[in-house]
Amino acid sequence: MCEYFDSGKGQNVNRNYVVYLQHKVRELEEELERTENEDAGEDQEGMMRHATVRVHDGQDSKYLGPSSGIAITRLVMQLAKQFTDAKSIKEIVPEQRARQIKELYHQEQAKPTSKIYPLISDVAATELPNRPLTDLLMQLYKLKVQPMYPALHEPTLDYDIDSVYKHGDTATPVQNFIVRMAIAISLQKMDTQYAGLADSYYLAALKYLDRVVSPMDLKTLQCFALMAEYSLLTPTRTAIYYVVGVAVRLLQALGFHEEKTITRGRPDGKVDFLEIDMRRRLFLVYHRDGLWLGALTGQTGHVSYRARPYRRGMVRDVRRRPHQARRRRRCRDQTNAQEVDCHPLLQDAHTAARDPPKVVSTQAG
Repeated sequence: MCEYFDSGKGQNVNRNYVVYLQHKVRELEEELERTENEDAGEDQEGMMRHATVRVHDGQDSKYLGPSSGIAITRLVMQLAKQFTDAKSIKEIVPEQRARQIKELYHQEQAKPTSKIYPLISDVAATELPNRPLTDLLMQLYKLKVQPMYPALHEPTLDYDIDSVYKHGDTATPVQNFIVRMAIAISLQKMDTQYAGLADSYYLAALKYLDRVVSPMDLKTLQCFALMAEYSLLTPTRTAIYYVVGVAVRLLQALGFHEEKTITRGRPDGKVDFLEIDMRRRLFLVYHRDGLWLGALTGQTGHVSYRARPYRRGMVRDVRRRPHQARRRRRCRDQTNAQEVDCHPLLQDAHTAARDPPKVVSTQAG
């Protein structure tokens, strides 16, 4: 066995350990060299190809590439070096200025309000709050959440609360889930000091999640909408993008994104108008969430632009180009106006407006 004497430790060291340390030092030196070279490992030509995409032989170039912050930052740095004929970003940004920016960043990060996330709980709430407090929380929910997020029917919500409080053993999993999620959202809306308590009711609601998701119906979409609303208030708990994505796939599978399937009745031939209204509401809720999340993440929305709501709250399938739709709508409006003008009851009025009668004085001279 080959050994070396380590004077620092005062003992013999195996040769294999010494060789391992030599390789480790060599790897760290190579990694340090790659880190200092900011352009190492970057495909500059491929990066610039993303920024010079032309659509339909147009003059303006478009960017078609990754939307992450790192990719955009590298692209901006590469363009800056290209326009200034610099070989390194250090030639564009002086070292003193870079040091000032770094110090300002550390000062901002050190502030107590820089990154404050709501508290979360590790234990689910075992009991519901007393009924007067729940009524106040539901009033807060109806005032602050329901107008912007109309995923629930208020009288039905009141009925679910009565069922959970009066007949807790016989209440359905959907009722238990909705009541606890509404309480959690209301507590989060009230004040940040109740965030931990609110999260405990969120965990209590998740106990019913499997039984809520299994039906894959309108109630499931309502529960997903409540989870998405809670994710907006507590971003560290659940990823809202995945919740909304799964909900939109279920919404499209149920046919709630087209008017011809939204108004479809039940298998027995009966039509529930409240259910049809809730289908439209949920489509608008998830359509808005998809657009909002798409704008934040730099990706396309969950719901296609082919299906969009219009002024009567219904949904139509837009299969024409915008200018063709405008032209046909203009022609239709002109035709309707001509039909109204030809109505017999309006002909006398048009004639009087075109040829007003002469005023004859009846006073004696």
